[in-house]
Amino acid sequence: MARNWTKEEEEIIKNEVAKNPNNLREAFFIASLKIDRTATSVCTRYYGAMNEEKETKDFQIKKLSAEIIKLYDLNMDLKKELEDAKKIKYVNRE
Repeated sequence: MARNWTKEEEEIIKNEVAKNPNNLREAFFIASLKIDRTATSVCTRYYGAMNEEKETKDFQIKKLSAEIIKLYDLNMDLKKELEDAKKIKYVNRE
């Protein structure tokens, strides 16, 4: 029978991943030994319920769309400032 995950177990997983972020396989293995679970179950728990960086594709698309709109607006502002600066330079020549 499967047992529920505890906060302590999740904290151990987080700590092991933080100690060894470039080798998650080893981090999961060490955590599995400490909490008496399989490395596969630790890996599944980490990616399934604990990974705070996990984002859905829809969320990523919305986030990127918002960034594109900000960059477009910034580009338009800069373009207007450049045109204004050219006008001022042209007027000062006369």
